Amino acid sequence: MLTDNVQTNYANAFSDSEAAVNRQHKDRVFRLLFNNKKKLMELYNALNGTNYTNENDFTINTLDNAIFMSMKNDISFIVGSDMCLYEHQSTVCPNMPLRGLFYICELYKRIKDEKRLYSTTLIKIPTPHYIVFYNGTDNTEDIITQRLSDAFLNRDRESCIEVTATLINVNYGHNKELMKSCRTLQDYSYFISRIRYHMGKLENKDDKEAKFAAVSTAIDECIKQNVLADFLKNHRAEVTNMSIFEYDEEEAKQVFKEDGRIEGIAEGLIQGRAEGKSEGMLETRIASVLELLEDIGDIPEPLKNKICSEADMDTLKKWHKYAAKSNSIKEFENLIVQS
Repeated sequence: MLTDNVQTNYANAFSDSEAAVNRQHKDRVFRLLFNNKKKLMELYNALNGTNYTNENDFTINTLDNAIFMSMKNDISFIVGSDMCLYEHQSTVCPNMPLRGLFYICELYKRIKDEKRLYSTTLIKIPTPHYIVFYNGTDNTEDIITQRLSDAFLNRDRESCIEVTATLINVNYGHNKELMKSCRTLQDYSYFISRIRYHMGKLENKDDKEAKFAAVSTAIDECIKQNVLADFLKNHRAEVTNMSIFEYDEEEAKQVFKEDGRIEGIAEGLIQGRAEGKSEGMLETRIASVLELLEDIGDIPEPLKNKICSEADMDTLKKWHKYAAKSNSIKEFENLIVQS
């Protein structure tokens, strides 16, 4: 365990006020629910077999600039000697360990006294833990461990670093023992299953009023059954809008898969339903290219502007293929220059 003095220093470095949420971005339902110390404590206890009872033992230190597109899906915090990163995902992404590495390094960089790095005294740091809560529609195992070393070009040589991401399937019916230990997680899982049930019965998936009614029915059912009742009553409007967005996103990703294309952020398609499907598909293709590039490095602003301003679908399809096979931003830039 870290000493009380060291714990206090870390709590100060990662103060809740400093890590305040950037409100120009939307929270996903999972994050809105667990971005609450009491419920976060319940989830942590269930995962680790601990029995914390004081929510003030938890210091939330979520980075407010770690945004993937416009939806906020991450929660990070310090408790005891642990520094935990919890992330929600609706797709199984093989690059989670790399993303986790970047995030955790950024958290460690929040330590203010960098001069101490050159001290002869060992600096004690909290132990990192990276958990991904998956609730997509693809069938997956209850628990999957992803390793950074799986991405190494030469896996035969011993590396100086390893990062693991533990993916936990939180769809209803999975990880039953964990669900028994965390009522809030179990209720969340059931709530999502009811949304999918009612959305799945819609004849016209583009009918906004019908989707609103389907989510409202799921919310009413859960409140009646005392499933996330207080949370749904207090955040009904937010949860309704988020749930419709997340369901539309899942539907769009499924379309990409059926067409043999890589899964990507579907926000452009969702917006395009109101503005015209042609424009929506264009925006979605741009978002997919950007998402692939974000997984391999920081996108220079000129390159991002070039991609966002491209209006030719054939060119974007070509860039999408280049992004999928590139190992660096530089390699991608060279490919589009040569084409």
